[in-house]
Amino acid sequence: MKKLILTLTACCAVATTLHAQSLTVTAPGYSASSLFQTATGFSLGGIDVDSAGNLYYLEMGPNTAASTKLFMRAALGGNSYGAPVQLFDLSGTQKFGSFVRVHSGQIYFGENSTGQIWHAALNGGLPIEAIAYSSSYKGNYDLGFSGSEAYLVADPASAATHVYKFDLATGAVTSKINAAGEFAGPLAFDSAGNLFYGASGTDSAFGHGAANITKFSASSLLGPEQSLAAGTLAINNDYNGYLAFGGGTSLFQDSSPFGSPSTVMLYDTNSQAATTVGSGGAGDFLGNLAYSEGTLFVTVTSGFGSTQKSGVYAVVPEPASLALLGLGVSCLMVRRRRP
Repeated sequence: MKKLILTLTACCAVATTLHAQSLTVTAPGYSASSLFQTATGFSLGGIDVDSAGNLYYLEMGPNTAASTKLFMRAALGGNSYGAPVQLFDLSGTQKFGSFVRVHSGQIYFGENSTGQIWHAALNGGLPIEAIAYSSSYKGNYDLGFSGSEAYLVADPASAATHVYKFDLATGAVTSKINAAGEFAGPLAFDSAGNLFYGASGTDSAFGHGAANITKFSASSLLGPEQSLAAGTLAINNDYNGYLAFGGGTSLFQDSSPFGSPSTVMLYDTNSQAATTVGSGGAGDFLGNLAYSEGTLFVTVTSGFGSTQKSGVYAVVPEPASLALLGLGVSCLMVRRRRP
């Protein structure tokens, strides 16, 4: 039975006193448990998972003395993961991780302080020889794949966001969606190759903005650049942090607007039906999402500087829910066998 794991990286938010990380799960039939934590003063920026269930993430320190590093934790079965293995050191001045993506045996990761993006072949959990693309992509935010095609979201100037087709071989970019007036938001592809872009709003304080999730058909991406308004409204919501498809029409979304609780939502892209999966504690900020084989990973950050600390939680179906699901399937099979 596939299970849903909601990985939450929660960092403590009080400058003088650390408070325990928390996650409230409100989706019926699910419970949460802690997986692992970072050391105090560190947070995560970007996370993904390979086909074997191994986790890859960027860990950031609180100052320039602690550079950002790429780590892997091997899946050991169940909710267990191995000790962190350092794969690459971004080195130099402090860098802020933006995304990590694993695709076809390669790993891609970016940071948005200098706009650099790296790529490398995975090496079985051993340190990698990462290569930086020759160009920089200021304000890079998210990277997504549709088959062999890659698309990059970046905001090269304040509220001048574009969605670019990204050449994985050369790093060349071609603008496909002009979202000028928007701060960078997330993107995700469904199985048909349709692109879903989550607007982040235009509030300079990162609060509520005029935001929603817009769909661009796979065929429209073959044409010239189009405006954000040219897409089709898929979900009428508000501020979007990150997106990840969970199969079919199930789209996970998180948001952490200032002054409001941070939440993980599950939307049906056909009906727009919405379910609250869970919410972070006071001061928690939800970040990158990744989904693979029934598992959803979410990074959540609280606190700044020397007080931040990341915790990882798993949200899994409770045994009673699995039993009911099995009973429902059995009843359906019996009904179909009747003459």
